[in-house]
Amino acid sequence: MLQTLPNKMMKSLVFIFSNLLYLKMAYITMANEHQSCKLNIEGCNYKLTLVPSDDQCQGHNQTRSRSQRAVTNSNSEIAEILQELKTTSERYKKLEYKLTKDMKQLGKRVLRGARKLETMIKKQQTTDTRSGVKDCPQGFIVVDNWLSCYMISTFNTSMYEAREICLALGSDLVSLETSQEHHLLSYLVRNNPTNAGMPGWWTSGTFITATKQWMWTPGSDPRPVTYRMWAPKEPNEEHALDLLCLMMLRLDNLQWHDQLCTDHYNFICEKSLA
Repeated sequence: MLQTLPNKMMKSLVFIFSNLLYLKMAYITMANEHQSCKLNIEGCNYKLTLVPSDDQCQGHNQTRSRSQRAVTNSNSEIAEILQELKTTSERYKKLEYKLTKDMKQLGKRVLRGARKLETMIKKQQTTDTRSGVKDCPQGFIVVDNWLSCYMISTFNTSMYEAREICLALGSDLVSLETSQEHHLLSYLVRNNPTNAGMPGWWTSGTFITATKQWMWTPGSDPRPVTYRMWAPKEPNEEHALDLLCLMMLRLDNLQWHDQLCTDHYNFICEKSLA
């Protein structure tokens, strides 16, 4: 193609190439896979394309291409690592926010619990200063606006020994003289999980053989049993004269049964505040 150019153009091209080589500007803007540039000589536009003429130049171009691909791949890997670091940082920020929120909620629950405990202690202190509470032995249950306090045992024994224990505590076996008192004691027994496996509880109820009458026998003030909560087919005093003591049976909904006084059951002590 160069042989067909006019001599004047050839001289211009030689001049251009001489200056390019002199200025070491052999790397010209890439167009597709070859190097090319546009020239304007005497009003005519020409496209000059440089193609490697030997294997050494081609190898150099291939090396440059591989280097460019390696740089591109490295940049891509760096970008992925940076993105992963960004994602991890965001995840840690979310975890930190959640942990801070949970700690605040935990602190609030602990504070509420402490305030509730403080209220309970103050209430207990107020309860212990009520009129009559000071007269109840330690371990007895006090009920608001009630004229007695009670101790429900956690062990069993005979009715005779149960009475001696209650007397030693300044009380006596309970006398269930009203429906309210029977149901109150039933509630106190059932409301305590430690009583779940206990078979029954002794009271002060005793059958007096001389008068053939059931009596409440607290201390020296026996009183006849007027309110009754006997279980069906109870009592059995007409058929078994040795069943002389009254107890509350758990398996019969805490209704009353007559039993041998030497049998072992739990018991309830009563301290009058009247």
